[in-house]
Amino acid sequence: MIATTPSDNITDFIAFFEQVAGRDIASDRVGANNDEIERLVQLVRLPLPKLYKGYLCEFGGYDGVLRLADDASAKPSTLIDIYLEHDSDEESEIPEHGVVFGANGSSGERARHS
Repeated sequence: MIATTPSDNITDFIAFFEQVAGRDIASDRVGANNDEIERLVQLVRLPLPKLYKGYLCEFGGYDGVLRLADDASAKPSTLIDIYLEHDSDEESEIPEHGVVFGANGSSGERARHS
């Protein structure tokens, strides 16, 4: 059994992920561009959890088998487009007190949480 402890640190998650999935699979990832992450942070207008920011830094460009947003895209560039598209909507599809972290998939909104 693999020991788990709560943590907001992405390096702790990566260490756990490597134990579960193997070092080769866990290394199949690409971090997002820092400029895109900062732009997304500005558009969301809510404080993002430290662990999610860490996810974007480590997995935001490509998250391999992790697939945070199921079949949707969790890439900041996709999310930025969604926020810009809905920014001026009176009845935006973006939850008022939530963060969209997956878009443009056929997941039936399973990957959109408030």
